[in-house]
Amino acid sequence: MKSVNEARRERITEKFISEGFAGLDGAQTLEILLSYAMPGVSSAQTSTALMKRFKNLYGVVCADADTLKRDFFLDDGAIALIKLLPSLTMRYTGGKRKRISSIQEASDFFCTQLRGARREKLLACFLNNRLEVISCEKISEGSITSTTASSRDLVEATMRAKGKFVMIAHNHVDRDPSPSSDDISVTRVIRRALYDVGAELLDHIIVSNTGKTCSLKKEGYIPFLET
Repeated sequence: MKSVNEARRERITEKFISEGFAGLDGAQTLEILLSYAMPGVSSAQTSTALMKRFKNLYGVVCADADTLKRDFFLDDGAIALIKLLPSLTMRYTGGKRKRISSIQEASDFFCTQLRGARREKLLACFLNNRLEVISCEKISEGSITSTTASSRDLVEATMRAKGKFVMIAHNHVDRDPSPSSDDISVTRVIRRALYDVGAELLDHIIVSNTGKTCSLKKEGYIPFLET
């Protein structure tokens, strides 16, 4: 009979296989890593505590190894696995950050993250002034209009990442990627909120469950802001 930890690890692993990292928040990403590195420990409790202390996955990766050992009882294997994340990403991309410089590249990128997802998710990708990806985060899950904190959370995530430019995307669970009036309204609110902190919203991509995409930039809903 499977233990509680084993059953939970299996569920999260299945979710990752079917939805990728877009289906996991920061705590769940840590949990899946720790569940394999330290199978006898409650990885759910540990990952939750890590996120509470360091605020986000980036903070955990940058945390001092001695602190992770002393305060969270992580062993060398677990710490090595966490610290491996940024190096592995750089090795996978040939030592270069991914660059997204066109609507098609943005659409292709977000399509791989969101196509077929069973619930609506709002993702954000933060870029530097060379349009290279700094990081990507899931901002909310559920209808983007049902999460009133989405704009605030996105601004906070942008400031943490020190992003100059931002691209966002969410999925429609049906076949139609056309933006609703709510999608357009939320985009305008987010664009203004980012502008107020010195960042620019480049595009908002909508992905249908069949992989069709719609760019609100291409459709003319993201013009330059008037100051």
